[in-house]
Amino acid sequence: MYRDYLQAVVFVGGVLFTSLINTVVKIAVARQRPSINIGANAEGYSFPSGHSAVAIVCYGLLTYFLMKKVASITVRRVVFGTSILLVLLIGISRYFINVHYLTDILTGFFLGGMVFVASKRLYEKSQIRRSRS
Repeated sequence: MYRDYLQAVVFVGGVLFTSLINTVVKIAVARQRPSINIGANAEGYSFPSGHSAVAIVCYGLLTYFLMKKVASITVRRVVFGTSILLVLLIGISRYFINVHYLTDILTGFFLGGMVFVASKRLYEKSQIRRSRS
C-alpha cells in the first residue's frame, strides 16, 4: 500500500494558504459584488474569486499528483483535460450567476496559479531531499 503523506500536506497547505491569501486580498480591496443574489448564497467581497483560486490549486494539485501515478498517455490527457475544463467551468459559473466580475475570476485564477506553482515546487524540492537521504 502506497502512502505519501507529503502529498496530503502539500495539498491541504496549498488550499488553506490560497484561502488565506484570498481573504487578505478581499479585505484589502473591499470590492462589492455585482449584485447580491440571495439564491447564489454569495457573501462578503467580490475581488478576487475564491472559488477560482481554490479550484486552480485543488484540481491542479490533484491532477499533478494523479498524473505522477498514471502511465497511460491517454488517461493522462483525459485527466488533464477534465481538470482544465472543470476549473474553467467553476470560474465561468461564478460570472454567469452574477456574483463576480470577470476581473475577479481572472485574478483568482492568477493567485491560484501562483500558489499551485509554489506548492508544486515545494513538493518537488522535498522529493529531491527525500531521495538523497
